[in-house]
Order: sequence, then structure tokens, then C-alpha cells
Amino acid sequence: MCENKNDWQISFDEFVRLMKIKLQANMAEKGTTWETCDLGYLLEKNREHQALGHNVDVANFQFMLWDRKRTKPSNSDLPPIWRSFDATEKSI
Repeated sequence: MCENKNDWQISFDEFVRLMKIKLQANMAEKGTTWETCDLGYLLEKNREHQALGHNVDVANFQFMLWDRKRTKPSNSDLPPIWRSFDATEKSI
């Protein structure tokens, strides 16, 4: 349990900062390729990074999958769990 009620917010902000740094570095090199690449590639890379314990990379791959669903809700190549996910949902 956090001793300071803001501890989790500080940790969250730091995690998001790290996500943005890694994503921006990747975008500088490759652009937004997640918008058009094979979804199987994103899922495989997500699994690889999860197995390695690369939490920031996993979060970025989850973002990419979420963004694909949000921007292209009719993607039939999405895994079944993502087809049922409401990417417009505002709360957890």
C-alpha cells in the first residue's frame, strides 16, 4: 500500500513518460507502422517483450493494439478478445 496517496500517481506518470520516450524514438525511426502492419506481428512482439519482462514495451504494444481497434473498429483480423473490446470506453 502506498504511504503517500500520490505515490501511485508519481509512478504512473513516470511509466507513461518512459512509454512516450520509447514510442517517440521508435516513431522517429519507423513512423506509425503499427497502423498498417500485420496484427500478428504486434501480438508476437507483445508476447516476446512480455516474456522478457519489458513492461514499458508491452504497454506500448498494448497501446498500438488499442489504437488499431479505436481507429479501425471493423478490423476482422483482430483477435476475438480485441473484437469485443470497446476502445471508446472511458473508465476501467
